[in-house]
Amino acid sequence: MVTADLEAITLIQSMFSEKKIQENPILREVVMLGYGTLVSKYCVENPACPAELVRPIHELAVQANKNDIEGLIMALKVLGNAGHPSSLKPITKFLPGIGSAAADLPLRAHIEAVQAMRNIAKREPKMIQDMALQLFMDKALHSEVRMAAAIVLFETKLPMGLVITLANNLLTEKSLQVSSFVYSYMKSMTRNTSPDLASVASACNVALRILSPKFDRLSYRFSRSLYVDTYNDPWMMGAAASAFYINDAATVLPRSIVAKARTYLAGAYADVVELGVRTEGMQEALLKIKEVPENADRMTKMRQVMKALSEWRATPSSQPLASVYVKVFGQEVAFANVDKDVFNQLIQLASGPAMKSYGRESLDALLAGVTLHYAKPLLLSEVRRIIPTSVGLPMELSLYTTAVAAASAEFKATVSPSLPADYQVAQLLKSDISMRTTISPSVSTHVYAVMGVNTAFLQAVLMSRAKVHTLLPAKLEARLDMIKGNFKLQLLPLKGVSKIASARVETFAI
Repeated sequence: MVTADLEAITLIQSMFSEKKIQENPILREVVMLGYGTLVSKYCVENPACPAELVRPIHELAVQANKNDIEGLIMALKVLGNAGHPSSLKPITKFLPGIGSAAADLPLRAHIEAVQAMRNIAKREPKMIQDMALQLFMDKALHSEVRMAAAIVLFETKLPMGLVITLANNLLTEKSLQVSSFVYSYMKSMTRNTSPDLASVASACNVALRILSPKFDRLSYRFSRSLYVDTYNDPWMMGAAASAFYINDAATVLPRSIVAKARTYLAGAYADVVELGVRTEGMQEALLKIKEVPENADRMTKMRQVMKALSEWRATPSSQPLASVYVKVFGQEVAFANVDKDVFNQLIQLASGPAMKSYGRESLDALLAGVTLHYAKPLLLSEVRRIIPTSVGLPMELSLYTTAVAAASAEFKATVSPSLPADYQVAQLLKSDISMRTTISPSVSTHVYAVMGVNTAFLQAVLMSRAKVHTLLPAKLEARLDMIKGNFKLQLLPLKGVSKIASARVETFAI
């Protein structure tokens, strides 16, 4: 890991203008996002960090504006990683209904501007609450922008008054997508058991009494939010998972899906991983598919889909087909757009001679039978937290988790009628294909939890050691009749498997 100091930040900043980095989109993405992460780490260690650290990114955002949407989105992501309060004013310029420069920007730029406030909310929640509430209350904005603002709003740990304000606003809300999303968010929060959101859970319980008579029966075709968690008070440990499903009445697929996992340990929490997917461009491509009769064969339907994708490639629109991002510990580490360039590269790769040769070799191997073995040692966690006590001795809480993941798999394919020695791949479209697979994944996990006093002169600790071994074998048979268009999947019985999980826990004092 790079030490977050001014020297490292200056070094990364100097790389912005490097020609090799500018020409390579992946390197540029890594450098830019890494710069925001370094600034964030530095500001955590130095709360009075100067605004000059993010000023170069402010200038990039202003220069990009509507002429370079991808550059603007990149700058907003970097500002979101940095989470510096001074970035709120530049971000505000790109917020719909607030900023003067937002009118000509596409929807995904508006969403990125809203998302960029999430890390700022951790440092200045009151400041972000006012901005996010203003966005949510503006019913002229796109429903997805308002739902993104609601996510930011709830992450600021709303007080009772604001939660009731949201509830009263939903009673007159005309968009069922927004109503369903916020109501499901509040409803899932009422089941929260983690201490950091206890006040929000209490407020949502009150709001639910106001909203339940009207919104309790909304179906899953509307946008929803899900939240589940578990927390153990004596151990001060827990985990939480949340998912956001943003839909639109006029779309075939969800507009956006976000999933996030959080862990709690010794009173602290961390957003371990977050994954988000947007399908805005894919919606447009699918909506261009002409209506096909229900009795049409699958080849006709496939031709319509391919035709729609071809028309999308021919249009001058620069909107990507889909986009995905990954965050680790609250910092965006990677994102990708499936645009026309990527789509064309995939087509060239799939139709190239190397891929055809590789596909032929893979098919021959499956017909002959393939056996694979894999093993990977992992250090899942290494956490150490020292807490001062009134006695004068430091209390240490440590958790170490290691694991070995292994898997073996056997694949065997059969084709009826049998293929000749010099067969063509097109003959598979007129065959009955059967694939039999036996998979045996296993994980052996070792967990060491230590609690007590650990100094140079005194060691008095309580240690728990747990060993968990799991084995989940499965035997599957998939059959695909290409002529009739039938697919069948069977779970076959296993022999010689009597134990799928075992655990052993020991606790002793040292």
